[in-house]
Amino acid sequence: MSRSERRHQPRLLRPYHPGAGEGVHAGAGLAHIRLSREEAHHVLHVLRMRAGDTLELLDGAGTVVRCRLSRDPPNAAPVNTHHDQAWLLPLHTHTTPPPRPQLCLLQGLSSADPMDFTVQKGIELGLAHFVAVRCERSVGQVDAGRAVRKLAHWRAVAASACQQSGNPWLAAVEGPLAWKDALAWSPSGPCAGEEPGTRWVLDPHAPVALASRLRQPPPWEVPEASTAPQALDDGRGSMRASAQRITLLVGPEGGLSDAEAQQAASAGFLAVHLGPRTLRTETAALAALAAIQSAWGDWIAPKGLPTEA
Repeated sequence: MSRSERRHQPRLLRPYHPGAGEGVHAGAGLAHIRLSREEAHHVLHVLRMRAGDTLELLDGAGTVVRCRLSRDPPNAAPVNTHHDQAWLLPLHTHTTPPPRPQLCLLQGLSSADPMDFTVQKGIELGLAHFVAVRCERSVGQVDAGRAVRKLAHWRAVAASACQQSGNPWLAAVEGPLAWKDALAWSPSGPCAGEEPGTRWVLDPHAPVALASRLRQPPPWEVPEASTAPQALDDGRGSMRASAQRITLLVGPEGGLSDAEAQQAASAGFLAVHLGPRTLRTETAALAALAAIQSAWGDWIAPKGLPTEA
């Protein structure tokens, strides 16, 4: 497939749910994968695909199946022209390992548009986890009922961004969490007893620039017994046994309060700044993610061929 074809390759996300008997895994071994009515409508009327066209079917867990679209059912039965019906014929499957480092964003709850923008662009940049956090200065406070709807909406935004960008890994979206719960958060659950990895909080008044931290080697690449000056501090006081994970805490539109900044420091977050200009919350989060990917992430990794199934 040429670069232009890959860039414009239509994609469909069917998230994999272990034990549910659905998703790419369930259909990869079949001669045909039947699309749901909603999926068929999207493929036929939104993407405007025709029989014989190819698309990528993603499961959000690292598996991508390249398929050919068919309007003919596998049993040769007549198609009901009153409903959208379509099948996918798998051509080949490839898998991609989880990205390293694992990028986690704890985002202060903001108004609707900045939150949606941060979710969407964060997934495009390779986020593994997005967690909305209730802060003192959050202007988008929501009650329990609205929180459920907000979470469903953010997950839909994340799924759309995953599909559009061809990211084979769908980010986990959580929250909104209370402030104290967010400080104890980890991908395996609060207080899971695991190595939390590198943890930074964006603070325009921090004495240390994020760029200076990123000039050091990643903590997971430093030998445990190393005494090199750059190996002495990853923002948590030690680089030994460090997980390949970076957790970034970003305040809402009004920033973090002084009390929250102190509490974040006590929880092990190192304050870093992004330069002399004041950035909007969504700009700050995405600029930091891009910088991390450029210095320590998969932007610098050689683009190898995927693993064929």
